[in-house]
Amino acid sequence: ILYAGHKVDGVYLVLSWVFVAIRYGHAYIHTTHNTLKHRRLAFLFGCLVLAVIWLRLVWQIISS
Repeated sequence: ILYAGHKVDGVYLVLSWVFVAIRYGHAYIHTTHNTLKHRRLAFLFGCLVLAVIWLRLVWQIISS
């Protein structure tokens, strides 16, 4: 959606890579010690990053 709408910029790229890093962290926690408290935090931070990406996109679409 971002690429097709020509909305990709540095902020989206950084947020996307942060999300990828968080997902790797989540997978690492899941495959090693699997502490639910830590895994939940990683999942919630990933959700937060995705929410920021989507809300920013919606804001850009509405304001254009």
